[in-house]
Amino acid sequence: MENAFNLVIRFAKPEDITELVELHCRSFTPEQHVPVVIGKHYIKAIFKWILQNPLTYAFVAEENHRLIGYICVCDHAYSSRMFLACLPDFIKSVIRNPKLIGSKLLWKRFLRREGYKDEKAKMIASHPGLTYIMFGAVDGNARGKGVYIELYNAVKKYSVTRGARALRGDVYKHNSVMRRVKEKDHWIEIPELETSETVAYFYFLDQSMIDELNLDYPVN
Repeated sequence: MENAFNLVIRFAKPEDITELVELHCRSFTPEQHVPVVIGKHYIKAIFKWILQNPLTYAFVAEENHRLIGYICVCDHAYSSRMFLACLPDFIKSVIRNPKLIGSKLLWKRFLRREGYKDEKAKMIASHPGLTYIMFGAVDGNARGKGVYIELYNAVKKYSVTRGARALRGDVYKHNSVMRRVKEKDHWIEIPELETSETVAYFYFLDQSMIDELNLDYPVN
């Protein structure tokens, strides 16, 4: 897919992994995505898993043959799946850098377990047809060109062919930039799934799902 800005959106390939790792590490601080604390070896393992697992996939954005953005997606909830799949690489990273054992941020994020507020929140989170945006990034020099929106559009179109009825993307509350991107693209904040650190946004691909979730607030 190509647009008027000479932006090409395509599926990520194994040969993109090195560039994906570099872009990821340039784009996130440890507070924004804790795998950055662990290091590039672990992040590389995550991207390998995403490109090999049948339940996950990724799109990249290229401008003049240069990778300037990406987005990773999973057909289901992914945190536990990803952690278990990449656990050997996590252990190797800790062995390489024993100081990780003392990282308060690392253990705070990995050991964080916030249950659902109530049965309605649990119902919303487990509703059939919910596809998860895992994470993504756009190069600092390419921001403001609508790259993330184009990546979202690719996910919307393709995810439907995999049975998605809505997309879910969780954002840290302090990430005002990503929250504005989602709101500009008409994602809906779902208060029932808010945690102490994150807010959840849905993009409804199947409007009938709104009624099924019995939401108590206006959804455009």
